[in-house]
Amino acid sequence: MSVFLQQALLSARPFVYQRLATLAPLRRLPPSHVSHISRMARMCQGKSISYHVAGSWLSWELSEMVQDPVLPKLYFLEVGQHTTDCYRYVDGELEYGCEFQVVQNANWSCVLHPLDEKAEVPSEVSGPDAEGHELACGHLGFWTPLGVEAGSQLVQDYTSLVQLCRAAGQEQAALELESEVACWGSENVLFQVVPGFIWNRQAPCNVDSGRSNPRCKQAAVAPAGPCTDQVALEIARKQQEWEEAGWQILTCEPHIVEILDDKGKLFDYAQKLGMCSFVPQRYTSAEEASYPCMLKPASGQYGEGARIVNSSADVQCVAGVEVGSQWVLQELILGEYEYSTSLLVWCGEVLDSVTMKYHYAGVQYVWPRVHEISKELCDIPAQHLHVMTMFLAGYSGICNFNYKLRPDGTPCIFECNPRIGADLAGDVPKLRARAFFDQMAEIAEKRGA
Repeated sequence: MSVFLQQALLSARPFVYQRLATLAPLRRLPPSHVSHISRMARMCQGKSISYHVAGSWLSWELSEMVQDPVLPKLYFLEVGQHTTDCYRYVDGELEYGCEFQVVQNANWSCVLHPLDEKAEVPSEVSGPDAEGHELACGHLGFWTPLGVEAGSQLVQDYTSLVQLCRAAGQEQAALELESEVACWGSENVLFQVVPGFIWNRQAPCNVDSGRSNPRCKQAAVAPAGPCTDQVALEIARKQQEWEEAGWQILTCEPHIVEILDDKGKLFDYAQKLGMCSFVPQRYTSAEEASYPCMLKPASGQYGEGARIVNSSADVQCVAGVEVGSQWVLQELILGEYEYSTSLLVWCGEVLDSVTMKYHYAGVQYVWPRVHEISKELCDIPAQHLHVMTMFLAGYSGICNFNYKLRPDGTPCIFECNPRIGADLAGDVPKLRARAFFDQMAEIAEKRGA
């Protein structure tokens, strides 16, 4: 997960930062990865001002922030993740994070963050640690992105942005925004993504973003497509309530969604089906594992909380003495190529499938903390599709399989997400993705007729 911290000084317009900033907690990542640590802004009013960050991972040496080429009032710093261990126990709970400060003009007498009560320049910090010192921390595995402001983008909003870009001399940014609008489909709402999510802007058609509450929008006529595992499970559990509120939904029995969502239960299900060769080997204790291997929360999404561990000590530091039901310790599948297949399923039958092939700069990594070299739309072999279908008995809705190929060419499935995936929302070519969602809308319409 990319890591951002925003500091908006009062001389800037808060609305701009609410719309543009994607926030997530400051957290420790494996040393080999690169993460974003800060994104901030200040009105210079004719003065030449620089901003610097000092942090525990930098041995408290100052590193200058870079001015954003498109948004000149934004400054950011990209740093290699620290190598020191920032885990600690507080009241028996594992916490982790980093310490940092932001100063102006490399002058320690002008600290912008954190500020004491007597500071001349007030500021407001959004993030897990408003004081900026000690650890920006939380219970391990419980951080989630705060996300951007949800809502459907409008043509008039983009028109205003294009005008502002051109007035600022940013012609390339204006052309990119105009190209994005040109890719939009019909203004009619064909499907709805719930809840509002950070890649709403990338979605191939206009979307109407709701929350995971069936009462948030009455008399909805377009089908609701969950984009988080929690919402997919909530829809399955309360499908009658959603339908009574006017939503069109494609879902199934809650226990089926639970099996796909929980990586431990998915492995158990593969064992029941006699298909363990198509999933990574699972280790029930840290001592019996073959390292390096993968440790991830049993229920998680978008790489949250997942990490490569190299010893039983690493596992115990993160998960405690026992792996337990909340964590999955499994075989690390090597390879620089990874596949993501989105399926439209009705009562266990696959009606449509689309697969993206990704090439990454490494054979050991945790997405998204890896550099992407290339991506392309590809065909899925019939035998791979057959393997996936075996896991989907009784399932209805959209789901997403992530997998690599073993040396003999057989797929090894890391997880199956019972929701819309980021690949379908942003990477699948627009016309192909639109056709996929058109079918979803048609099924929901027939079901509701």
